[in-house]
Amino acid sequence: MKTSSCPESLVPLCVDLDGTLIHTDVLWEGIKFLLGRKPLTLLGLLPLLRNGRAPFKRAVSAASTVSLDSLPWRKSLIEWLQSEAAGGRPVYLVTAADAAYSRAVTARLGFFKGALASDGALNLKANKKARRLVETFGEGGFDYIGDARADIPVWRAARSGICVKAHAGFVRRAGLAGKVEERFTDE
Repeated sequence: MKTSSCPESLVPLCVDLDGTLIHTDVLWEGIKFLLGRKPLTLLGLLPLLRNGRAPFKRAVSAASTVSLDSLPWRKSLIEWLQSEAAGGRPVYLVTAADAAYSRAVTARLGFFKGALASDGALNLKANKKARRLVETFGEGGFDYIGDARADIPVWRAARSGICVKAHAGFVRRAGLAGKVEERFTDE
């Protein structure tokens, strides 16, 4: 991470869930659950997509049961986040996944100071996530860990960042090579 006038341990560290903290996407895990156990329920939820992804995500999370034990966690990242939190750094889960999933993850891992997530009305992704983080912590007032092109606006608003996706050429193409480093890509 880069240095700033604020001590490193005080800069909030914000981490994405899907593709970052876990190797999969909890919405897709919920959809797979419904396909296997409640396919008619899933069909009934599809019309919600007309109102955007947030209402659909909320309904899938309410209708499905995703076992946190079955998720493919990025263990080296979790261990590093735990050590950062143990050292006093505030760590936040910031995800486009529905708030029900963010609550379950934060409760399970136990080191998050808080969470921001999609809420059934707002899909907290890309520019919307960047705006919410700037409203919460200020421009350049946080570090961000993500994995995808949708995270580019968030990294631009952050002080610095980490991309967990190996060979993330989109980071270089977006002009963020000096601001966003690649780490935790070996799992």
